[in-house]
Amino acid sequence: MNPFAVLFNKLIYRSILRHQLQRVGDRFRLGYSSELLQPHFFSIGNNFFTGPHCYLSTNAFSPVQIGNDVMFGPYCKLIGGNHDYTYTKGALALNELPRAEQKEILIENGVWVGACTVILTGAHIGEGAVIGAMGLVNHFVPPYTIAVGVPAKRFFSRFTDDRDLEELLSNIGSRYTVEMIKRVQKTHAVQSRRG
Repeated sequence: MNPFAVLFNKLIYRSILRHQLQRVGDRFRLGYSSELLQPHFFSIGNNFFTGPHCYLSTNAFSPVQIGNDVMFGPYCKLIGGNHDYTYTKGALALNELPRAEQKEILIENGVWVGACTVILTGAHIGEGAVIGAMGLVNHFVPPYTIAVGVPAKRFFSRFTDDRDLEELLSNIGSRYTVEMIKRVQKTHAVQSRRG
């Protein structure tokens, strides 16, 4: 690792980004050789961390909201925006997406994104969810589940005991209740995790 590059990332690049982000909380940490493009379309909460070599980019058509206590493993990508592939007035790069097709990327509090995961427009990752390494997320992931696959469609509950989940929700001041989480998990066919 180039010591100058590490110093540049920690002291200069992060400082510049903090002033360009739409909103940023305390303890914003961007890993070595990571990039965050179009920062004015990102809103990031407290205690955000990425591992090295992450790439985060979006545009006005796909704003990004990231909650508190979110961490990304190394080599993750978050890519917002899309193109209307039926566009006929010129090159795809020149078209604008119709308003009805514009979707944000929402990552709630306490999410852990595994290494080499790709997050795309339309992703909504619920509170406390874990995305398995090398996953692809472009839709809703229920809170407190483990999601795996390309795309991430297989969901497993993080907790086998409601008391453990209830204790965590109480300790972090979650807006969810155990009943709310169980209802959402049932709707999305979340499987029980075997201990």
